Amino acid sequence: MLKRVLACLLAACLLLGMSAIALAETEYIGEMTVIKCKEAVNLRQGPSTDTPSLGLVPLGTVVTDCTRESGQEWVYVNYNGTKGYIRGDFLEAVPVPETVYANEFTILDETVKGLHILADQQYANGGEQLQVICADGSGREVWRQETATSDVTELTQTDAFIGGTLDMPIVLMYNAEQGLTALDVATGSVLWTLDRDTMHLGASISRVVDAGGTMYIGGYYGPDPVAIDMNGNVLWQSDAGSDDIFWLYSMELRDNGIACHYGSMGDSDSGWVLYDFNGQVVEITSD
Repeated sequence: MLKRVLACLLAACLLLGMSAIALAETEYIGEMTVIKCKEAVNLRQGPSTDTPSLGLVPLGTVVTDCTRESGQEWVYVNYNGTKGYIRGDFLEAVPVPETVYANEFTILDETVKGLHILADQQYANGGEQLQVICADGSGREVWRQETATSDVTELTQTDAFIGGTLDMPIVLMYNAEQGLTALDVATGSVLWTLDRDTMHLGASISRVVDAGGTMYIGGYYGPDPVAIDMNGNVLWQSDAGSDDIFWLYSMELRDNGIACHYGSMGDSDSGWVLYDFNGQVVEITSD
């Protein structure tokens, strides 16, 4: 009889434990900043100080993909590709800065070197306007840059994206009427401008950036892909070699070159042109 009672109690405990597990919810937090430590905190293998340290995460660092089980003090984070646990009282969620424009189109929303870069487009005052805002881990605005065109077309005439390399990132701001401008990530200061008179890149641009910081850019009303290094120097301008190939609207960076998708390919409605890294046409295929 006693054994039967103990067995029933054990089964009840197991069921309660399973219910608690089923009720536990995982909260996705996103990006968080390391706070309230002297220099750094430990990234732990498990949610306990008894587990091994995977390394130190410096004060002020932004960690990504943060999640926490409901009721738990430890947060599961991603620090430069290494995943582990940091105590929640050493972390603070990164707030998303408020934008000035209403009804804007967000075209860039990335965190670089612990700074949140947000770029919005809107149509106002007869033109297309672009606003780029940089905020630190606490949500404080660090810098802001704006540009605008004099009119609006059926195509987008402004753009913003991250260029450079992982070690030396830059923010690129494009205005089809003015040119391509590189901004320092930390200060927003202008590093260089490739003006429209030197190289007109068109509108509704497509772009890819390789690991070395070289940008490949092309668009409607502009040339076929142009290679530009991270210092603003034009390396080459390619040509698909046919007046029947136009309306470039997307690009892919591949192991063997830059693949560009065009809206018109002569007899075909659309297709691809593969350029090598020197700008020469390698292959032309129809969809």
